[in-house]
Amino acid sequence: MLRQLSPSPVPLRMTFYWHDLAKNPDYYDSQVTAATQAGVPILGILGYSSLSESSMPVVFDFTEISPFNISWDTPTGLLPWGSEGVQGTAKYLWNVKLEDGQTYPRVVGVSPTAEGGFVHGGVHFQVPAGHSVVLWAKVGFQQGANPATRANFSITYLKGTGFPTLASIQKGPDRALVTLTADISNLAGTSVELFFNVDPVPGHPAEPAIWQAAGILVDGVPLPMSQEVGTNLQAVINYPPKDPDAFAAYAANLAGRYPQIQAWEVWNEPNTSFFWRPAVDVEAYTNLLKKTYRAVKAANPKSMVLMGGLSPGDRSGTADSVKVADFLNQVYQRGGGAFFDAVAYHAYGDGALDDWLEDALLGIRYVMDSNGDVSKPVWITEMGCYTNGPGSVSDDWQTEYLNQARNFLARIPYVERVYWYTLRDASISTNPEANYGLFRADGTPKPAVKAFSLPLGN
Repeated sequence: MLRQLSPSPVPLRMTFYWHDLAKNPDYYDSQVTAATQAGVPILGILGYSSLSESSMPVVFDFTEISPFNISWDTPTGLLPWGSEGVQGTAKYLWNVKLEDGQTYPRVVGVSPTAEGGFVHGGVHFQVPAGHSVVLWAKVGFQQGANPATRANFSITYLKGTGFPTLASIQKGPDRALVTLTADISNLAGTSVELFFNVDPVPGHPAEPAIWQAAGILVDGVPLPMSQEVGTNLQAVINYPPKDPDAFAAYAANLAGRYPQIQAWEVWNEPNTSFFWRPAVDVEAYTNLLKKTYRAVKAANPKSMVLMGGLSPGDRSGTADSVKVADFLNQVYQRGGGAFFDAVAYHAYGDGALDDWLEDALLGIRYVMDSNGDVSKPVWITEMGCYTNGPGSVSDDWQTEYLNQARNFLARIPYVERVYWYTLRDASISTNPEANYGLFRADGTPKPAVKAFSLPLGN
């Protein structure tokens, strides 16, 4: 397939994981050497913290793992994380003011539909053995909620065919969050299915309810996040590094070790709260970008540094985000324009390419030109569609989409490179390196490539 697209070597993306390098500095040597010997240019992705370097909170909070470990359900079936509609709501709300008058960077918004029903979130939890164990959760509503609304908040668990209640309260907006507590020491040493529930109260309007936080005290001390997350790196890597200087040093080490790598992309979708948790922070990202740019250039002045890769920012779901053009403009306003050589963009949208991609690229170009960056290019470092799983397409359609993208983007002079990211299908692995399916639905193998670049023009 690649030979049909281009007779010359096709550039590849490589993601460099901090945790692998911490274990073995030589971890990526063989891969980089193999690509270099084949004459393949490499784009390196700098976007992932190790557990020790991540800004993930120290104290365990069930709301932190909502997209990864909690399965939300309704009377009509599974409610995908990020939902907000007639079936119900289960998603993060960002920088939201609650009824207590405080603004929180991230809370879990949960509500059934106005027509009734319920939203229950189930999670498996191993109760520590031989200790006093107390479960707690803070619940409430957004500021400005209808005073007439009511909701039944409860925490239950599965026991045989029943669901005994551990803690519950009926609540309306009263200008205060309420803390539910339950002593579950009698369950110590067992694996339980806990449920965080919001049920409507008949005769009262439904309003978005909030789980602000939910945690565990073991012998009176908060359970550490690291103990519960374990090896689930997919959760860890969604937090920015706690020390930007350490991240810049990590980037400089890679740039110096692999001078043959053509370009380095700083972080993955920092304009989404899913990948920059607990909420998008343009100031913090710009600071990271500046430090990383200086460090990479000092280690290898020939390396390009890319900003991004930015999400479109106009989709709901797990990627609650700032629109790409708005985020980019805010980076410029904070003096970040001198600290990247190209803008990296993740081109995902609905419908035909003509319906959305041209406008998206023009928006990016307008911001760049307005800030004096008329000569810098745009690199599309993710684009494509899966052929297995939710939202997938057929192999034939994937091929047609690829050809359409090549022809369409060849007409955009400032798009210098585009990487087809989804040649292999995603899986549900908690290891980000394994998060690509190896086989099609019919059992035949997919090509062993994570991402490659489409040759544009002649």
